[in-house]
Amino acid sequence: MTHRERILTAISHRVPDMVPAYAMNIDDIRPYLSRLGLSTKEELCDYLGICQRRVWPKFTLPHDVYMETGLHEEGIITVFGTAGGAVSYSKDCDDPRPFRDVQSVKEIEDAALWPSPDWWDYSAMAQKCEDVVRHGYAAVLGHWMPVICQVFDFFGMEDAMIRMHETPEIIEACIKKIEEFYLEYYRRQFEASKNRADIFCMGDDFATQRGLLFSPEAWRKFLKPTYQKLFGLAKSYGLKVWLHACGQFVDVIPDLIECGLDVWETVQCHLPRNGPEHLKREFGGDLAFYGGINTQQTLPFGTPEDVRREVRERIRVLGKGGGYICGPDHHIKPEFPIENVLALFDEAAKFRGEGITL
Repeated sequence: MTHRERILTAISHRVPDMVPAYAMNIDDIRPYLSRLGLSTKEELCDYLGICQRRVWPKFTLPHDVYMETGLHEEGIITVFGTAGGAVSYSKDCDDPRPFRDVQSVKEIEDAALWPSPDWWDYSAMAQKCEDVVRHGYAAVLGHWMPVICQVFDFFGMEDAMIRMHETPEIIEACIKKIEEFYLEYYRRQFEASKNRADIFCMGDDFATQRGLLFSPEAWRKFLKPTYQKLFGLAKSYGLKVWLHACGQFVDVIPDLIECGLDVWETVQCHLPRNGPEHLKREFGGDLAFYGGINTQQTLPFGTPEDVRREVRERIRVLGKGGGYICGPDHHIKPEFPIENVLALFDEAAKFRGEGITL
């Protein structure tokens, strides 16, 4: 199998020839390149067996026009993170939370900081997807463009959650504007790469390590409708839906499945109610899991054998019958011993055929 075939097989809850592997990001690749005698990030991804590649539209807004919007390229609280140029609100301005003092829905709707899908060129995306697939990788569209985290950036987290109770219509108006942009921005990506991409990935963090930031009822009121639209749009183009969401939010996993979620990233198995046996038993028929290897304890502080042991256990449970992509449950940080990271990917590659069905 190619890497692409492996990951799509696992997502479809079938057993691939070997466990697919992935990493959200390696925050500093230089020590790895030096250690392994490699030259580029692509060579490192090949060495580790990373199974997918992301495809982006090209950010095209001229620099001088971009600066006139009052948005900055650096500095920065991200408002809409994008490849090729981040649309951001500067920390250097007097008020880094642009909606802190908003009093009406109209102020939200009329704000000058909303980006336009016209700022990107989508014309090369089909060719980029074809190139990724030709080299044996899954082609992934989308990236960290969240909903509730974006609201928190606009208002500040505490103020946003207070407003959910006191002036919910203002939060709903903000989410509606975010949603409108995302739906058109991604529709253009999906259309431009139609039938050539494999996965739609987005991220949003709405939970702590102990549970949701707010009640399940509030999550369903403010976030679920937008996820349903975004996931539904991706599904209409035949894409698998992959969500990055940290923490423990077992109470709304059935809602995410109802929305159309196929893959959950980060799967922090060390958290309460996130035990791998429980997750596999309760949700493994509907969800594939990516992550599971502890970036808070095992990878930074364990030995290579500790890492290998955890990889084997995750594959034994989460990989039974397919449905598991092995990898760290967050970024690979510079303080992780290189030997531990290499052990993770080496051990995952050892599990083939019958080993996955344990």
